[in-house]
Amino acid sequence: MKFRPAVLLCFLFLPVSVCKAGFPTPFFTIECDKVGVARVDDGKLSLGANSINKVPDRSAAPDKWYVGGSQIKSSVGGGYLAYDTSGKDSKVFLAPTPGKGTEWEIVIHRGREEHATVRAANGPFKGWSLDGRADQLILRAKPSESVRVERFYGHK
Repeated sequence: MKFRPAVLLCFLFLPVSVCKAGFPTPFFTIECDKVGVARVDDGKLSLGANSINKVPDRSAAPDKWYVGGSQIKSSVGGGYLAYDTSGKDSKVFLAPTPGKGTEWEIVIHRGREEHATVRAANGPFKGWSLDGRADQLILRAKPSESVRVERFYGHK
């Protein structure tokens, strides 16, 4: 049998799948195109800068969220992402405890980069998409791809 170095080189440079570098954390981010990330500062929901390189990857931060089933909870104890189930106001806010207005339909999109879109699960706003406007999160009747929920990956 003849030794073939070219065959060996092919195995060394096999294509690998493209994925986010790092390790998955229990946190997620809510990113709004051109507006910023959803965050909780002093108990208030807003859109602003992310905490990358400011907070250790495995630590809670104002812009990191827990996603569990149909609920999205602030990692810094600010409450649950919520909407008005009476249908009077499309503004998204924080609720101190889980309830009907804190239930979301989280739709996962798989592809080159996995992300999810979020829609209200109850009330008159059922099916409306999470969207960003100025410095706040709102619900929109039209589907929105401008707000994405993505897993936060650590890098150390």
